[in-house]
Amino acid sequence: MRRLQQLETERHLPRELTMEERRAKSFDGTIIAYQVFGSGTPLVVGNGVGVDWRGLGDFVDRLAGRRQLILWDYRGTFRSGRPTEDGDLGPTVHGRDLEAVLDAEGIATPLDYLGWSMGAQVGFELLRLRPGTMRRFIVLSGTTGKPADSMLGLSHLGPAVRLALRLALRHHRMVNAVLRRAPDLPLFLEMMKRVGWVHPECDEQTFMVMVRGVAATDKEIYLRCLLGLVDHDASDVAATIDVPVLILAGDRDLATPLKMARRMHAAIPSSELVVLPGCTHESVVEEPALVGREVERFLAED
Repeated sequence: MRRLQQLETERHLPRELTMEERRAKSFDGTIIAYQVFGSGTPLVVGNGVGVDWRGLGDFVDRLAGRRQLILWDYRGTFRSGRPTEDGDLGPTVHGRDLEAVLDAEGIATPLDYLGWSMGAQVGFELLRLRPGTMRRFIVLSGTTGKPADSMLGLSHLGPAVRLALRLALRHHRMVNAVLRRAPDLPLFLEMMKRVGWVHPECDEQTFMVMVRGVAATDKEIYLRCLLGLVDHDASDVAATIDVPVLILAGDRDLATPLKMARRMHAAIPSSELVVLPGCTHESVVEEPALVGREVERFLAED
C-alpha cells in the first residue's frame, strides 16, 4: 500500500475536446448513449450513478489528451433510453449495457477500465460476464459490493440504508421535487463541505455540475440504481482476478471508507492500493491531477 503525499499541483487546463456521442442497442432494446473522446488506446470509464462526463470536469480533459476515452450514460439517465420494464437496475444490468457499447465500438481485445463509485461494481460485473476482457482495472472510490454495510465506517447501517431507499422509492415523486431544488439552497455547498462529503478546497464548479446532474436525474431510476448497488456483491469475481488492479481510495471517503479498499486489496492478489490523503468519495473534483497521474502511471506499466 502506498499513501501519497498531498501535492500542490497545477490543475490541468481545460481545452477543446473532440467528442462524438453515439448510440448502442442493449440486450433488451434499451438505447444506450455513449461518448467517445480523443483517439488512441481506449480507456473505458464507468461513472458514478447520476453523473455523466460533464461531472468529471478536468479529469476527463486530462485523460482524453492521452487516450481515447469512452464513457456511457446509465440506462434511464441523461441521454440513454428509459428501460421499458420495472426490473433490476443494479450493476449486472449496467454491465450488460456496457457489453453493448463495447460491441458497437468493435472492442474485442483486452481493454483498460476505470470504474468510479458504482462504475467499479459495473467493472466487476463486466469481468463476470466476459472473463479476460480487461488488461488493467482501476477502482476509484469503489468496492466489490454491499457498500451500505460499511457506509460511514459503520457495519450495522445496511438494514437502515435499505429501508430508507425503499421508502424513498415509494415516494419518489416527492423526493424528486425536494432534491431538484436542493442545489439552489444558499448553504448547500457549505453544508456538503461541513459534513465531510467533499473536501473544502474542491473544484466547486465541477462539483456543482455533478450535484445538479444527480438532482436532475429521475429519482425513480436513481433510487432503483441505488437499491441495486447496495445489495450487489461481486466478491466471488474479485477472488478470480489475475490482471493488475489499481485501487485508489480517499482516506476521508464516507461512502466507501478506506477499510473497504483495504479489504478489497487483500482479496485481490494482483492489486495495488494507493491512498489519496484528504480525499473523499469525490476525489475526481478534489485532486484531478493527482488521480490522473496515478492512472497514467499505472496504465503505462508493462
